[in-house]
Amino acid sequence: MSFHFRTIDWVIMRASWESVDYPLLAAKGGVLDDPHHGHLDAGQFAIKYRGEWFTKELGYMSPYGLGYWDYRRRFKDYVHANSLGHNLVFVNGEQQEYGQQYFGKVTSFRTSQNQDYAIIDASKAYPGKQLKGWRRHIIFNKPSFFVVLDEVKSAPGAEVVARVHPGVPFRLKEDRVLLIGQNGMMSVLPLLPKRFTLKEDRHPILAEQRDAQFSWIPYCDLITKASESKTYIVNVFAPIENEPEAEEILRSSSLSFKSSVLRCITMYKGKQYSSDFDISGDFGREE
Repeated sequence: MSFHFRTIDWVIMRASWESVDYPLLAAKGGVLDDPHHGHLDAGQFAIKYRGEWFTKELGYMSPYGLGYWDYRRRFKDYVHANSLGHNLVFVNGEQQEYGQQYFGKVTSFRTSQNQDYAIIDASKAYPGKQLKGWRRHIIFNKPSFFVVLDEVKSAPGAEVVARVHPGVPFRLKEDRVLLIGQNGMMSVLPLLPKRFTLKEDRHPILAEQRDAQFSWIPYCDLITKASESKTYIVNVFAPIENEPEAEEILRSSSLSFKSSVLRCITMYKGKQYSSDFDISGDFGREE
């Protein structure tokens, strides 16, 4: 059911075609050279659960106004198209850029009955002045939840941000985000780094069009300071029935590094899951 569409470099992870009780994830690489409908969003992912997008892609802006179709302005001024409006990683605010030389690539994908695993290297989607490398790993522990690892290269002391745009109402707490849909809940649970801040913010939206309505689009940032040249960010995206379930996942989870593997052990609904991330090999822009 899960598949890597190699021509467009999209990954879809799912456990069922029939039941909405199991979440679905879509993620992408791709070349950032489409001046018409393209977005600067290599590494982006979105999660659907029980009929709602719990983490979302802002998608096509409507109404948009004439400036939206000038690609030079669209990628500069419109968060629907530039990196700021996507679920990506930023180092000192550096965004992805437009052009054939900017791209992300799904470098690995495997699927099995119990687990899917994809790796997206989006290092070359950025100019490389601040973000020296970014590799996103996504593991789907079927049929229920996802663990996302972001490996980020930067100068020590840089501000590293992992952004998520909720598609449903949410509550931000000191150590978690609760996404509250009409038919279910999902928790976003940071396991790494040990020191981070969760911050809610929002994009101001006003189309260049007569009688356009002003609006806000909220998002959540996990913010940390790089203590070394590589930062690891691990988040669990798990459907829950109540908040104590989120607390139990946080309490019972553990992380360990062994050779070229980062292992995340997670207890979910009474069952133990192991997510082994392959952190071997090099990635990023050449110095």
